[in-house]
Parts: sequence; structure tokens; C-alpha cells
Amino acid sequence: MKKPHYYYKISATSNVGEELQKFMHRCLEAEEKAREWVEKLGCSGYYESPEGMAGGVGAVEFADTTARDGWDRKETPDGRVLFFPMEGTDLEKEMAALPVVSETELISILSLQPRCSPKDNTPMPMSFGDRTPIVFLHQGFWYADVPYVSADMTLTKIEEKEFYRRRMAAINEHK
Repeated sequence: MKKPHYYYKISATSNVGEELQKFMHRCLEAEEKAREWVEKLGCSGYYESPEGMAGGVGAVEFADTTARDGWDRKETPDGRVLFFPMEGTDLEKEMAALPVVSETELISILSLQPRCSPKDNTPMPMSFGDRTPIVFLHQGFWYADVPYVSADMTLTKIEEKEFYRRRMAAINEHK
């Protein structure tokens, strides 16, 4: 099911903006712990866990090797070799223990409201599906692209064009 897009602009100094800052800080911390773990193992690259917005490790790569003790491997159609810890190993336990920050935290931070069933108007379960919400800071405002409407009146709903212009400007500032 294709999800709708709601684009919001949020003052960084508002209560919601401060909560977004804390959320993004937790994301950065989780990403850093994943990176440190991967570096400690001597991996050349990694893919974050698909289970959340940030953090965790889903698979790793090792440079110039097709086999590694303690690791299962899978070759992708484009020839990359991905490694996963063997089941029941300490490596698997370490990888599973890495922190993952869930995008579902955004539901309460942004006061997102569930859609209701057209049959009986009961709230439907909320999910971001296979999309990670886009959230970024630019010139004193947070911008968010989420699949639900917000009940928070301090969030300013903006048009798609403005959202993507601000996103491009934020990207260009960091080049």
C-alpha cells in the first residue's frame, strides 16, 4: 500500500523541535556504536539494521575476502559478498545487542494520528512500512516527511516543493 506524504516544518526551539533533537542524538549515538563495532572487527563496510531508523548492523563486508571464520556469507546479484555472524555465536549476540533507534518514536514526538478504517471508523495500526521517514535540520527548523497527519498545532504543514527545496539546500550546505 502506498503511503501518503505529510510534510512539516518545526521550529528547532519548540518543545517538539527539542524532542526531535534528542531523538536524532540517540540516532547518532546508535550509528556510532555500530560503526565502532564494525571497525573493531576489521570490516570494510556495513549495512545498518533494517529494523529501525538508525543503528544496529544488518550485514558487513570484508575487503578482498570471500570467506571468514565465524561468518555466514551471501553473494548479492551484483557480486558483493555480505557476511552475517553464524547462529549462536558470540558475534551474533554482540550484533544483536547493538542499539537500534525505532522510527516509531516519531509517532509520539510529532503527535501523529492513525488513519481510521472506512468500514467502522476504528483506528488502524500505525506503521512506516518499508520507508524510513526523512527528518533533517536546516536554518533553525526541523523538516519531516511522514505518512500520517499530526495533531500538533505547532507543526507547520508545508508543500512538497518547499520540503524538497529545503532538503536540497541542507544537503548543499554540508558539501
